[in-house]
Amino acid sequence: MKKKACMHIRPAHNSDIEALQDIEKTVFPSDRLSARQMRYHVKSDRAIFLVGCSEMNAEAGGYVLFFLRNNSLSSRLYSIAVSPRLQGQGYARNLIMEAESLLTAKGIKTLTLEVDRNDDKTVEFYKRLGFIIHDTIAGYYEDGRDAHKMRKTLV
Repeated sequence: MKKKACMHIRPAHNSDIEALQDIEKTVFPSDRLSARQMRYHVKSDRAIFLVGCSEMNAEAGGYVLFFLRNNSLSSRLYSIAVSPRLQGQGYARNLIMEAESLLTAKGIKTLTLEVDRNDDKTVEFYKRLGFIIHDTIAGYYEDGRDAHKMRKTLV
């Protein structure tokens, strides 16, 4: 079992993009966020874009990106990634929990996400965080994989 890391969570900055792009390339085989997209979301008022850094290192070790929907009480978890060297230390959970806190303060009531339906480990992770499967989308990813649509109601 890996040691739980101390981490600092903060809004993403343009100076994080290079490190986040390295994480994207390591974690995702396809459907990656481009540097241009990340720069857009850093300044967007329709996104919650957070990075997690170790207390000892200011470099981003992971991120979470939620989109706020116009005129809606719902938000979509668009992407989350953690450097493989930091996985298993609570980064993903802490990032999501911090984002949920910010979203709740904005009046958001429902979170949604899509996840590879064959990625049992990640599906179970989201279930432990309170998400439930409510649909399956055939051919969702650019490589043809199917996705589960999951939803969580915030209190």
